[in-house]
Amino acid sequence: MEDWGYNELIDAVYETYAEYLERGMGPKEAYVRAGAEFDNLGMVENIIADAVIGKIIIGLGEGLEGTISGIGKRLETFEILSARDELSVAELEDLQRRIQIVLDGFKTVTVDYSNRV
Repeated sequence: MEDWGYNELIDAVYETYAEYLERGMGPKEAYVRAGAEFDNLGMVENIIADAVIGKIIIGLGEGLEGTISGIGKRLETFEILSARDELSVAELEDLQRRIQIVLDGFKTVTVDYSNRV
């Protein structure tokens, strides 16, 4: 993670989501746009951003099918030890906890199959 610290990236995703809400976007459009801003940063950075967006969706109780499906697949297949050279032990444990929260939470949210923001 060359350009971001772990907590710095988490905060940045939440802040970007909040900024989109402040601009008058609905929650779905705001998390889609925030997610897009943090896409293609690097494998570990993408997983961290996915976990944050996932927690936002869980907090809303509803999410777009495409977003839930994409994040779910990426988080399910991520090997946490592949990040051991980029994150501290505490950060790895926190990320693993966040991933599990999102995967469990996605089982309880309402899925919007229209995929319209």
